[in-house]
Amino acid sequence: MGYRSDVCIKCNEKAYQKLEKVILSNDCTPDEIKRKNNGDYCIIYDWVKWYSPELEYCKNIEDTLEALDEEKEEFFGFLRKGEDNEDIEEKWNNFEYSPYLVIDVSDFEDAKRIC
Repeated sequence: MGYRSDVCIKCNEKAYQKLEKVILSNDCTPDEIKRKNNGDYCIIYDWVKWYSPELEYCKNIEDTLEALDEEKEEFFGFLRKGEDNEDIEEKWNNFEYSPYLVIDVSDFEDAKRIC
C-alpha cells in the first residue's frame, strides 16, 4: 500500500500554464482541478503516493514549482499533508498563495451550543 499524502497546489494562470504541461506529460492526473473566476487554480491530489525525488511525477511537479518566477508573476502555494500529524510540507513564492490547513466543522452547523 505505501505511505499516502493529500496535496494541494494553488496557483495563478501563468503558473498553471507551466504546471499543466508537466501534469499532461507525466502520469500524474490530479483528482480535481478547480478554477476561480479570477483565473486562480487549485490542483488537488487525494491520498496519493508523493515521494520526491523517488517518483518522477512528484519530482517534475516540485521542480516546476521551484522554477516558477515571482518576478514574472508566476505565483503558487503548495501544501502536502501526510498520514502522520507532523508530516506537513508547505512552500510558496507569494504570500497571497501561501497554503494553510483548515479544521472543517461544517458538520456542526446544526449542533446545539452547550457553552
